[in-house]
Amino acid sequence: MSDLHRTALIKRVARECGVSRAVVERVLHGTVAVLADALANDEAVIWTGLGCFAWSERAERVGVNPQTGERLTIAARRTPICKVGDSFKRRLLGRGEAGV
Repeated sequence: MSDLHRTALIKRVARECGVSRAVVERVLHGTVAVLADALANDEAVIWTGLGCFAWSERAERVGVNPQTGERLTIAARRTPICKVGDSFKRRLLGRGEAGV
């Protein structure tokens, strides 16, 4: 399996949509900026057909240092997550909608 990095993604989207790479790059950059701003303002971003970008809250918990066996408190934290939508999953698994 190979990875699709940013430059290759931009080229493929430009070819798929029939627009220049510069246009795709500006749109992707703008999309990432809007996603980041929304999350920074505690807004979830729901992209029907793709998924949901939101925050995950982890409660404070007790952990164990595997080297010493010492019990320690792991602080509560927030982390951004992306939950893949059902229609996108079905497309990846070959059981559903052709378009996003």
